[in-house]
Amino acid sequence: YPHGASSKSDKCFDLHWANVFLAHEELRTPWWCILGNHDYMGNPAAQVGISSTEGRFRKLWNMPDRNYSFAYTLDDAQQTRIVFHGLDTNGCQGHVRGSYPEQEGALHGNVEELSQKLRSNFVSEEGVAPWQVVFAHHPIHTGGRRHSRIAECLREHSYLHRGERTTG
Repeated sequence: YPHGASSKSDKCFDLHWANVFLAHEELRTPWWCILGNHDYMGNPAAQVGISSTEGRFRKLWNMPDRNYSFAYTLDDAQQTRIVFHGLDTNGCQGHVRGSYPEQEGALHGNVEELSQKLRSNFVSEEGVAPWQVVFAHHPIHTGGRRHSRIAECLREHSYLHRGERTTG
């Protein structure tokens, strides 16, 4: 921060994450990460790629893809299953669209795919997940003026960043 990692060996993983958070024993637990707009000012693939590398962050830094889902089972009497869905929302961010124009189309496709998963209650080989949580970098609803256009982009498939709207 303020720029994303340039490679999987970038020292920013140590400086801005491990040295800050993993210095605390109680935070040495798996982190499920998602890309933010500043990450696109570096090499976003590096942050995805570090999940699959061997080494000191193995099983702590988790970002298997730009969009992904994973299940977690609570240690309760019902063994409640929760599915988490990570969504890369950066296709709605102006500077990301400038450098990665394909992200806008990818965003709308990923939102539709996620919508289908949520509507189907995400049935998998482990069964139905009664709880589903979506996490992303940008809010889909906000009262703040600064990110309201981004939230609008996430809600409306017909949204164009330049402030234009399409119909139909």
